[in-house]
Amino acid sequence: SVLPTRLLALSWEGLSADELAARLRASDPPIVARVEEGRVLLDLRTVFGSQDPMIAAALSRIAP
Repeated sequence: SVLPTRLLALSWEGLSADELAARLRASDPPIVARVEEGRVLLDLRTVFGSQDPMIAAALSRIAP
């Protein structure tokens, strides 16, 4: 059976999906997302609401 979820699609001008996913994995703490059809997808069923600020901070740090 499939569990319902929401996906957040991420892109960053100047970075490929693979590069963005690699930067997310290398962040502290690491953020694991998948690449599908040229997009980075973050499965929100794997993220607790309390982790939202941490994810936002990591995204602001990875800007090229």
